[in-house]
Order: sequence, then C-alpha cells, then structure tokens
Amino acid sequence: MKSVCSEKVPVPIGLVGTLGFLGLASLFRDFVLDDAFIIYRYAQHLAHGQGLVWNVGEAPVQGYTSFLWVALNALGILLHVDPVIFSKLLSLLAAVAVIWLLTWSSRDLPWSLAAILVAAVALSPPFAFLSMQGLETALTTLLNLGTAVLAFKIVEHPGARRMVFGFGLAFLAAWSRPDTIAFSGGVLMGLALVFLVRRELKILRFFSLTGTFFAALGVLYLVWEAGYFGSLLPTTYYVKLNWSRSLLKRAALEYGFSFFKLVLWPYLALALLLLKARFTRDFGFQAAPVAAGLLCFGLYLLTVYPLQGHLWRFIFPVFPVILFLLAKGFADLKPEISWLKKPWLAALLVGLCAGWSLHLLPAAQEEQIIRIQEDRVLAGQALAGLPGTMLVSESGALPYYSGWKALDTFGLSSAVVARRGLNQQVLNSLNPDLIMLVDLSGKYRPDAPLEKIINSYLLERRFIAVAALHKSRGVYHFYFARPDSGLFQEIVKRLTHISGVEYGDLASLLTVKEIPVYSRP
Repeated sequence: MKSVCSEKVPVPIGLVGTLGFLGLASLFRDFVLDDAFIIYRYAQHLAHGQGLVWNVGEAPVQGYTSFLWVALNALGILLHVDPVIFSKLLSLLAAVAVIWLLTWSSRDLPWSLAAILVAAVALSPPFAFLSMQGLETALTTLLNLGTAVLAFKIVEHPGARRMVFGFGLAFLAAWSRPDTIAFSGGVLMGLALVFLVRRELKILRFFSLTGTFFAALGVLYLVWEAGYFGSLLPTTYYVKLNWSRSLLKRAALEYGFSFFKLVLWPYLALALLLLKARFTRDFGFQAAPVAAGLLCFGLYLLTVYPLQGHLWRFIFPVFPVILFLLAKGFADLKPEISWLKKPWLAALLVGLCAGWSLHLLPAAQEEQIIRIQEDRVLAGQALAGLPGTMLVSESGALPYYSGWKALDTFGLSSAVVARRGLNQQVLNSLNPDLIMLVDLSGKYRPDAPLEKIINSYLLERRFIAVAALHKSRGVYHFYFARPDSGLFQEIVKRLTHISGVEYGDLASLLTVKEIPVYSRP
C-alpha cells in the first residue's frame, strides 16, 4: 500500500534538520577536545615527513585510535589548513551527510515518523557536541550508517559493485575507529548467513572472494603496523586495560544503560506502539545483517571501560543505524492508523520527540565547560620555541602548541608507560624541564599511587611550583619547573605572563608544603 509520505516530503524535513543541527553545532564552535590535539600532533609529523611519531627523532608509537583521522588531518596540513578548522569542517560535512542519509532512508514513512527519526540525530546536542570536538566521531557515524544502508541494498539486490563498496566502507570504518570492527564485522557475517540460508551459493562465493581480498588488505596493514610500531594494539588499549582488567565491566553496563535511559527508550517505545506495521520475511532477511552488527557491537561495549566516553562518544556512531532500522521496519506502515491522520496529534508527537532530544542541551553545555582546553592552548603557545621536555597529565594542546618533547602520565605517548606504568626510571630517563599536572579536587593533593610517584620525583629533584592555571569549575593545572634546567628562568617568565588565563594562588592550592613556590626576586 502506498505510503502517506510523498517523495518530496523528506526534503523539507532534511532542510529543517540540517538547520537545527547547524544551530546546535554553533554553540560548540569554539570547543575542541584536548585529545584531538593528539591527532593533530601525529598528523603534523606525518605531513612533514617525520613519520607517525609522538616525539620527533624517537621510535614510532601508536598513541592514537584513528589512523584514518590522522591521515585526513595530515592531508589538511599539507593543504595549509589549520587542523582545528579542517577537522571541524570535515566533521560537519559528515554529520550533515548522516542527517540526509537518514532523511532519504525515511522517505517511505509518514511525515511525522520521518521527522521524529531525523530529529533524533539532527536535534541531538550530544551529537552536535561530539561532531565539533575535533575527533572522528561524525565520520565514523557516517561510515557505519553507510554500511547499514548498503547491507539492506545488497540483500535486496546483490551486485558486485555494491558488495565491493560495502566491504570498502567497512574497511574505512575500521580505519576510522577500531571498535567499529565489531559492528561492520557483524553486518558482514550476517550477510554471509543470509546468502547461505537463501542458498544463493553463487552470490556467496563472490561475497567470500571480495571479503578475502579486503581481509588480505587488513592483514597487510596489520603486518605493517606490527613492524612499524612493534605492536598490533595501540597504547590506548593498554591504558584502558590498566584501568579495569575484568571482562564484564560494571562501568560499561552503566554506560550502556544511561544511553538507553537518556536517549534511546522513546524510539523503542514508539516501535512498540507501531506493531501494526507489516513485518515480512523479506524485511527479516534485510534487517538481519544490520541487527547482527548492532548485537556484536553491543556485546563489544560490555568489554570496554568507557574512558573519555563522555556523552556516549562510543555509542553514538551506531545510534543512526538503529534509527535507520526503525525507518525500514515501518516503511509499510498502514496509513489508516488513526493518529497518523490527525495532523495536530502527529505534530504534537513530533514536538515531544524533538523536545526529548533537546533536553540534553544543558548536559552538553556542561561537558563543554568541564572539558575546556583554553588554558593549555595559551600555555602551549607561550612555551613555543623553547627546546624543552615535559611530563604532562594530558597529552593534548600543551605538547601540540609548545612543540616540546613530551610524555604523559598514563602512557598514551609511550608503549613502555602504557604497559608497565610510570616509574622512577622512566622519569629519570625523561629528565623533564617542566611537569604539568591536573587535580580534579581543585588543590594539589598527591594521594593516588601514580600521583605519589610523581610527587616523590618533584621533591627529589627540587622542582619549584611556578603557576596554577584555572581550567574550569575550580580545577587547576599545576606547573612545576626544574630549577637546574637551563630553561628555568624563561619557563617562569613565560608561564607567569600569559594573557587571557586565570591564575590560582599556589600557596593556598598546594597541600604539599615541601614543594617551594616561585617568588620573584
């Protein structure tokens, strides 16, 4: 039966959705997550022919999770575009493409349902925030959604070109972020199972050959990766492993439940209200691969400690896929359902769902405040040009803008620290001119084991506290300089005369009184 939605209805829905998303994104236009500067530093070194290294002249270290995002930003640098601007523009394009792909996928729905599904992404403050933070989230989301759309088409009309393109998207998604392997791998296995059940052996053979080709490419990449970095896994894996070694992590379960409670449940409830939609055997075959991908991805999430997973950064890349599945499931919805024929009731439902998406705006704005990186940007720019070495609690804007040789306390920029932890031997080898630490308590209180190791080193080498720069909500970054460093006086001069930052009173913020506070002569 013909849908109540005409072919032209999705266009205004897509336009309104795009304008709404751009309006939300503008609220976060000045925000960049500190982790994004890790990508920019690797991209900068790659673009300048220095390799995928964190510190120039040292051995390569895989301190990033997205090879594709590093490569794309390196291309932007080669084109003389600031990576902050380049990554934001690329993410905006990817996010808008997600909105229009979801709009097009909803073209057979009544206008109200199409608007609800599109608004779930377009009017989502978390999605706008995640798209503007400088990381690969929006691009990964687009690649996942594209993989799902192609999987539907492949089941309906298997074709060589579609299969090659589908595997290519899955391959790029894995390069975009490794955790997408769980989703795209599940989709591809689901496709193979569909062909097997339908006894389409000729199609299955070509599908298997195509898969073998891309698998071979993946193996070649892994061989290169192991040879280049000395490991198949990035340092981020070992950092997360050190945080929690259990397989099923309580934090991961809470993470998934919070997404269900604050984002997903109205759309699943809507699905229950629309059980009159015709569910055919053909749709079951089409939906099976995507459903398998979502299931595999959900199981994978149970094994991941959500470190830096604010606003469901690790889940949002599959959220539009869920909405796409709902759109295809309701494509044959009967127009005689009474509430769809009442414009005021349909409009009310659309308004309620749009309001549900927008209710997370305060949470997104709060995340922007909490994770602001402006103090480290200004400090890094102030230190630029000095040939220094630093230990930092956050490997982001400070090392990027200063250009200094750097090591972070968790080991994102060091395979040795990531696997074995920071110790006195590593600190002595680094011999930092400057140490920057953050303490979420608002004062310098070295009570955690790692903090005690660093504090002992500060006392042993007689470091002097030179500045406390305010981050947000009473949190400070503390800067300690080594007095016997040849850069000491210049470091002090530059860190104590930064325009645009708020300084804290070191005497009151340091609980370890054995650490001297610099005072001008």
